[in-house]
Amino acid sequence: MTWLRALLLVCLGAPVIAGPALADVLVGVAVPARGDYAGVGADIVRGVKLATDLSRKLLEMNGILRFGAFAYVPEGSVILFLHSILGGHTLDPEELVATVRDVALVADEYDDRIATKFGGQTMQELLEESVLTHMQGGAKTPEPF
Repeated sequence: MTWLRALLLVCLGAPVIAGPALADVLVGVAVPARGDYAGVGADIVRGVKLATDLSRKLLEMNGILRFGAFAYVPEGSVILFLHSILGGHTLDPEELVATVRDVALVADEYDDRIATKFGGQTMQELLEESVLTHMQGGAKTPEPF
């Protein structure tokens, strides 16, 4: 699994190329110690109120998507998109990269739609807000080593 560790070091936190554009989402990969699967996920929208309309729409989308599922986490009012693939000796780099790309594409496709219709902020908006706050001196600068 050394290739997996190297891949994670390269992919995590790096922008994911999704077609001709750069996806404005951050995709995380988690592989448990036993390595029998890899979980790939992306935050879609944060700070959204889970209303009946939104719940119904997410369930409908889960029924038609070819892989993965939307989920809601009450802490932070976050909508996620998650997908797991089998790991172990059958997991190859191309499969993991394709999964990360596909999760990024779904996240990038639906983040603006959900935020526009149901409220909350996309990860891109949160990142831009955080950078702006930091530039205006609202965030503490870490002390040097």
